[in-house]
Amino acid sequence: MKKHRLAYFLTVVAILLNIILYWSGVYDPLEQNLYDYRFKLRGPLSGDYLYENPNELKSRYNTINNKAIKLNHSKDNDVVIIGIDQDSYTNIGRFYPYNRALIWAKVIDNLVAADISVIAFDIMFDNETTSDSVLLNSIKKAEQKGVEIVLAANNKIETGIAGQKFNLIKPSNSIISNTNVKLGLIGTISDKDGFVRRYITFDNQVNDVYQKDYYSFALQSVISFTKQSPKIKKDGLRIGDLFIPHYANENTFLINYFGPNSYERIKTFNLIPLHEVLDDGSCYPEEGDCDPILRNHDSIDGFMEIFSMPEWNSQNGIHPFKNKIAVIGSALKEHHDLFNTPFSGFNNTGEMFGVELHANAIQHILDQNNIQNPISFKGANISFYDKFISFLISMIASFLIFFIMIYFSPIISMVLTFLVIFIWVNISIGSFLNDFLWFFKYILNIDISIPNIGSSVILPVIYPISSVILSYGFNLSYKLYNENKNKKFLKNTFGNYISSDLVEEMYKTHQVPELGGKEGYHTLIFSDIASFSSFSEELSATELVELLNEYLTEMTQIILNNGGTIDKY
Repeated sequence: MKKHRLAYFLTVVAILLNIILYWSGVYDPLEQNLYDYRFKLRGPLSGDYLYENPNELKSRYNTINNKAIKLNHSKDNDVVIIGIDQDSYTNIGRFYPYNRALIWAKVIDNLVAADISVIAFDIMFDNETTSDSVLLNSIKKAEQKGVEIVLAANNKIETGIAGQKFNLIKPSNSIISNTNVKLGLIGTISDKDGFVRRYITFDNQVNDVYQKDYYSFALQSVISFTKQSPKIKKDGLRIGDLFIPHYANENTFLINYFGPNSYERIKTFNLIPLHEVLDDGSCYPEEGDCDPILRNHDSIDGFMEIFSMPEWNSQNGIHPFKNKIAVIGSALKEHHDLFNTPFSGFNNTGEMFGVELHANAIQHILDQNNIQNPISFKGANISFYDKFISFLISMIASFLIFFIMIYFSPIISMVLTFLVIFIWVNISIGSFLNDFLWFFKYILNIDISIPNIGSSVILPVIYPISSVILSYGFNLSYKLYNENKNKKFLKNTFGNYISSDLVEEMYKTHQVPELGGKEGYHTLIFSDIASFSSFSEELSATELVELLNEYLTEMTQIILNNGGTIDKY
């Protein structure tokens, strides 16, 4: 090991450099991009994308054993999204924010009649209005029929006009007083690149007496849906039989998105426009005895009327509301409730509306399709445990390359290094897809497997392969330096006596001249200067040296150019 002391030192330097870069978050942007790439490789789990056409399922989704796949986004999902989309804005034809008695009370009444289980509003009702009493009455009627109501609260710290700080922005007391309304925190957490990959579970810093504990909007919706009391554990949060593992000991979890934004070409969740929910058949303009809520009379067809009929059964088709969670929110770009997700850019889709982001989190929890994260893939602000594991992985990878570089030739070392990198990339991405042949399938255009419920695992990619690359680079530099030094030593030692080709051969074969020589057919030449003794007496010492140098230089060059060896002068 003394022989390779410098290489050992350089390997340690490579480990320390890699760890410093990882812990400082330098690798995080690359890790986040690779995190998103995994979702694009896997593809959506729900919605229209699963089908070639309305009647033909894509081959990779044609499996009955994978419970993660939602073949029917209306039937198989527990969430229905009711959005204030452009059609609703046009058909309702009124200024936003809408009148709470005219619009939102009606929405609650119609959804209750359609046997909804939970109504969750991703809309702030923080200011008091004159129509609050009507909305309050609808909420109380819903609760009497067993329907849970979840309203949005904002846990972001904001500064008021007079400089007063608010820890919580919540619905007006005129709406929630004397009710069992639960508040869900709608604040999102995004990474430095602006993408939302995690979701908050609870916030124990909220200083408000309305309810004891404050959970995120999705968590509160699930709690209301299951009617189970949550229990906070060291490594996550449990709601009855459901468990949400926390990411890196934070009060967040990684969202296992079901697909891209539903408000473009591809639907991931079942979308019901708000104006359809308001269309309950209670007022047709042609009858002339009422003023319909919808200003666009052409859109009135009594959509909600059929879902409130007692004779509805499964033979009539899939009921979009019965025993489901209705998440109501804005799907208008003008409201700026848009977020980048791992599926942003998938099939040219854009940002996701906040209402659908909450729907993804809710369905994820109910399905228990958790993403396992045994070690942190990001380096900034990680725990001591993750730092220890990352140091251990970096050390193992670096010293593996150290020994490869010592015991194998440069070409084999390079091949083995690339093999180590390929194996790790294949494992780290394949663990998320639950398919360790994904790379070959991708190259050969074969369907990549779809991970089953809870089988996706996130492992770091960049810092392990950076350990390999840095160790290889440092050790290669050492090897080149060593070879240069050895070659220089041989040339300095033998270059004046034997040809450069023979020196090169000695270096490549690692053979040094041996006593006794080597048997073979060789030509010997003895050269002498005629009458050297006579004319040397007539020359000065300086003139004699110059003459000998000129002669011996020419003779030496001729011998070496012809592969000869000089024994002595």
